[in-house]
Amino acid sequence: MQPTRLLLPFLLATATLAQEADESPSARSKRITWPMVTMSFAGGTMTEFVAAVRAAQPKANIVVAEAAAQAALPAIQIKDAGLDQVLESACAVATAADRIRCSEANGRGEPVFAIMAQPASRGVTTVTGAGGGGSDEETVVLSLNRLTTGQPELEIAGLSVETILSAVEAGSYFDKKPAMMRYHRDSGLLFLRGSHRQLGLASDVLKILERDHLSGARAAGASRQSPAGADGAAPKGRDR
Repeated sequence: MQPTRLLLPFLLATATLAQEADESPSARSKRITWPMVTMSFAGGTMTEFVAAVRAAQPKANIVVAEAAAQAALPAIQIKDAGLDQVLESACAVATAADRIRCSEANGRGEPVFAIMAQPASRGVTTVTGAGGGGSDEETVVLSLNRLTTGQPELEIAGLSVETILSAVEAGSYFDKKPAMMRYHRDSGLLFLRGSHRQLGLASDVLKILERDHLSGARAAGASRQSPAGADGAAPKGRDR
């Protein structure tokens, strides 16, 4: 009986290890529970956002690359969301010269997240142009979230998707082969395919739209709050 008692724990341990080895990565990931986050962020850099996340959730393990530290983020409201969702969403709406992305490392302890900047050139796919004319086309992905959201904290409404897309489309009006567009409404991402010049022009159009819309909205808001009349003079009292 004694040899059997010694062998039983060994057999149980072997069976457990075999079960874990056969477990698929997707099933294993379902056992991982991410820390939950509830927070309010007024907008700022990625470094400031990560500091706010850590203040709201002390268990958050986040590493930020220097190239991603100054990425700009809009105002964000989070309620009872997983840490992975919070960071991935923040990277999706971040504004920077490079693409901001988030990776996750899981192990025996709490997960560790790394926020990095991927050079824009790596995010561009170059394909041979149709017709064999020797010209190359490129595909880029642009976020419209900053334009469509506006700045709610300043009571500045966003632009409609239709207005933005029509402005981008107008940039290819005189081209024999206009750039191709596809907008993904759920993520707010715009996929563009065309020549290097067309994609550069589309990017310039988005920057000008954002600049003019925000500056115009701020100016309108300032004029509404000013007690002076349209000519700069104070309103006159009622004539007697």
